Amino acid sequence: TDNEKVLCHMWQEILELKEVGTNENFFELGGHSLLMTRLLSALRHTFNLELPMRVLFEHPTVAELAEKMTQLQQEPQQPSISEIAKQGASHAEATDLEEFEF
Repeated sequence: TDNEKVLCHMWQEILELKEVGTNENFFELGGHSLLMTRLLSALRHTFNLELPMRVLFEHPTVAELAEKMTQLQQEPQQPSISEIAKQGASHAEATDLEEFEF
């Protein structure tokens, strides 16, 4: 799939490997927490998809992760924590200003 092709390329770059197959395990290929953070950041940037670390632990192969990503991309988008925090901050600022009306 297209997701698998992109994931293979990402893993090749992040893990510094010449080839990565769709059934190879990220951690067995040398992946660790710091590299996982880089991968999740790349996924967020490329696919606009916020994935928690546990998703990679639960779906450690390219094929499994691509399938999970396809499922998540088809679901209605939930706001990210940063979006909720921004909305909360805007609401809090407006509420604070209302208290200080002159």
